[in-house]
Amino acid sequence: MQKFILLVVAIFCSMLFAEDGNRKSNDIKRVTSQNEVVFAVKSTAGIRANDVAGLNAVLPKSLRPYDAESTKVLFTYREKDGSMVSVVEHRIASRSSVEAAISALGRSSAVKWASPNYSYEGDPREDISTENDPQTGEQYHHPVMKNPEAWQISQGKSSVVVAVTDDGVDIDHVDLKNRMWKNTKEIPGNNIDDDNNGYVDDYDGWDFSSDDNDPRPSGGSHGTHVAGIIVAERNNKTGISGTAPGANVMPIRFYGSGAWTSSVVAKSYAYAVDNGAQIITTSFNINGFVGDPVYEASLKYVYQNGVLLFNSGGNGYASNPKRQAFHEILLVASTIADQEKDDQKSAYSNWGIGMDVSAPGGGGKAGILSTLPGNSYGRKSGTSMASPNAAAVAAMIWSVNPQWTREQVVAHLFRTCDNVDEVNNKYKGLLGAGRVNTLKAVQKQTLAPRIRGLRELSNKTIPILKNVTKLTVAIVDLLDREAAEDVNNWKLENRDNGQQVQLNLDADYLIGSNEVVFSFDKLPAGNYRFTGIAEKLQDPFGTSLEEDFVVEFSVNE
Repeated sequence: MQKFILLVVAIFCSMLFAEDGNRKSNDIKRVTSQNEVVFAVKSTAGIRANDVAGLNAVLPKSLRPYDAESTKVLFTYREKDGSMVSVVEHRIASRSSVEAAISALGRSSAVKWASPNYSYEGDPREDISTENDPQTGEQYHHPVMKNPEAWQISQGKSSVVVAVTDDGVDIDHVDLKNRMWKNTKEIPGNNIDDDNNGYVDDYDGWDFSSDDNDPRPSGGSHGTHVAGIIVAERNNKTGISGTAPGANVMPIRFYGSGAWTSSVVAKSYAYAVDNGAQIITTSFNINGFVGDPVYEASLKYVYQNGVLLFNSGGNGYASNPKRQAFHEILLVASTIADQEKDDQKSAYSNWGIGMDVSAPGGGGKAGILSTLPGNSYGRKSGTSMASPNAAAVAAMIWSVNPQWTREQVVAHLFRTCDNVDEVNNKYKGLLGAGRVNTLKAVQKQTLAPRIRGLRELSNKTIPILKNVTKLTVAIVDLLDREAAEDVNNWKLENRDNGQQVQLNLDADYLIGSNEVVFSFDKLPAGNYRFTGIAEKLQDPFGTSLEEDFVVEFSVNE
């Protein structure tokens, strides 16, 4: 995920395609807050969340004082150079302007960046349809993913927590209530912040949209449906089953009343991380967040804390959507599970080199059957449904391998996917590592990582290039970051004279990158060989490539 750094959020449009091909579009309007800014402060040791005194200590006198009523330190992350950056939300005085506040902050060397706290108005949820006539037991994605067989090994563990950041979750639903995370450090109803995490009585989670301790939905059903896909209780003689029915869901409501803000997303992700979620799944259109420094900082915080974040790949029937710029997250494409077109890409689903993995999300004859508010059930389709299915498989992996790192979970998730290229000829190599397989995922397997090829040659029948200054190695699975980024583990040589070309790493390699990019001086005409050295390129388990990755090509002037 080359997915960070700077600036403003553009309007983001959720291009939705119904099953009959008629396009629906939900335009998301961006509005600049009139009284809130978010800024990042550089410091030596970082500032603790909600430590306003610590914030004042590192700011120049001209910007002080900030107070706890108007200011909140959201979280702190580390830059590559080792410096600490704290992200701060601030409500300015009515007599001031957002522009003036940003200008004043920008003049301080202690401030890394400052931005309006943008508000997004509209509906960014990425589901297509709802049918209120559920047929119990007709969860067609379970046999496709081999879930019943996987449940003979594990149903998931309650110690594995998946945060659902959405429009709320019906925590009283008969099929969900026993699978909801509880903040046991909090005494519910005593109006005291018992665990000093900044949220009073957050026993059930938090509603960042309304800023209260009730994460239930207010009219929406999207988040409840997502939660059911993950953890709906199994063998309770009621309704359906989730893919990881033994795991727990942390309900976080960060969208409601048609609007949300950059800082709401940031606070939601920080809450999930700080309160023990190993996995976060978000099924919302995030194309417009490309360039928003607040959102990008929140991704850094999630990533640096080892939490695995899934996001829907998008329903725009588009290639390479903007959101693929975010390499800290896993984007999930949607495949069909309807007993007739199993594993075909859902008609609405985005695709491209930025898709990391695929999972059943509906389409074809049927959507994904899951929970709805009020002890109801229904079907929805969309990459919104694919993302929680993939997240649930990750929860199953972590349940049987609690000692694994995030990178090991991702490597195993990718490596145990089923290849669906055969039924997706138009989208070969563009649906991520494949469609998730829960049975394989909960089994112990030692498989070598795979490299797909060089992107610059992917559409060429004859390996001839011109004006070459960059090579992009497409990765199927996940390599160890240190090994992948070490230019000494790769080699580019001129076959005509034996000279080796100096390679430069062009971008960080993260869990959602899907590629390692090298730059170099323009190659003169000649014949070349690019090599990935097998014994030096391992996955996060230390398993090397089966053999050297070798590609030969020619360069014409």
